[in-house]
Amino acid sequence: MVWLLPSLVAGVALALITHSWAYLALSVATSAASFLAQLLRGRAKFEGEVHICGAGVAIGNRVLPRSSFFWSREVKSRVFEALQSHSSAQRAQAAIQKLIDEDFHLTPVEGIQALVGFDGNGEVRFDLAADGPHLFVIGPTGSGKSRWLEMYLSSMISTHAEIDYWLADFKGGATLGHFAPHQNCIAFTTDLEDSREFWAVLTEFVHLREIEFAKLGISRIEQSQNQRRQVVVVDELIPALRSGSLSASAIEAIATRGRSLGIHLIAASQATSGMGRILLTNLRAKLILAGTDAVDMAQLGVTEKLANEATPGQARGLLVTPGRVTRFSFPLLFRPARLPAVPRRARVRRQPER
Repeated sequence: MVWLLPSLVAGVALALITHSWAYLALSVATSAASFLAQLLRGRAKFEGEVHICGAGVAIGNRVLPRSSFFWSREVKSRVFEALQSHSSAQRAQAAIQKLIDEDFHLTPVEGIQALVGFDGNGEVRFDLAADGPHLFVIGPTGSGKSRWLEMYLSSMISTHAEIDYWLADFKGGATLGHFAPHQNCIAFTTDLEDSREFWAVLTEFVHLREIEFAKLGISRIEQSQNQRRQVVVVDELIPALRSGSLSASAIEAIATRGRSLGIHLIAASQATSGMGRILLTNLRAKLILAGTDAVDMAQLGVTEKLANEATPGQARGLLVTPGRVTRFSFPLLFRPARLPAVPRRARVRRQPER
């Protein structure tokens, strides 16, 4: 417009001075052609990621016209979504820092809610008792499974002091080992050691709780006054299932009978291959991270698509519960504070009933 307006003024001036309207016609034609070129450029199909900076806006490797008047409705929509995402990421970063400062303690809270991540409206929470009772977390290497597990467990441990934990980390203990020293951790094992005792104690615990419920004449945890809920976390489910018959039977027992007993399972895996029909059927709540294979998503009965583009320092995911699908993001830079170490015997085979 800086060039077009002087050109039109010059054309009018020359036409008045020389009494030749050809100058005006040429100026008008040139301005109209330039205006039309800008308009067509703005309506062209743009593909790629939206980049916004002080110099302007680009989609992919094509720079948009300076004036949004020349943008198509689709381009305006994409730029608006990018601005919303950027604003959401900033709000999420501020919110996550506030939660870190408060040790991830959520307020107010109902059931056994813990932090899943953030969306445009703020915190996304998941209530393992109401929306579970079990959760299957799936995503390829690099999708952020470990960071998400650390964030979710930090939130749950900080918010709920009345829950006990059984932790099985089949990635060498790198993720769940942070939480093993906690006083509410009943037992902890990894693939670097013989885990048969862990699964045997867990199986015995499930059996003893069934006997206890039968003696009390109750059928579900909500009818009990003093039974603590248990959360069993298995990182890398497939290697855990393959580690022996004890692990497979313990995990399946919790998946099938854990709801009424107040024993919840959180299982993380890179794929569904190797999971039996029992687990696929009973792990009804799913948390799917960006990059998950389409075949695995179909196996889980999820038809929603999840874009692979990632915001620096954040990962994306879908939380799928019966009747609801929630898109969210979560920070990748979070690392839980390491708890003070305790003797090994203090976190193996403690008396579970309190």
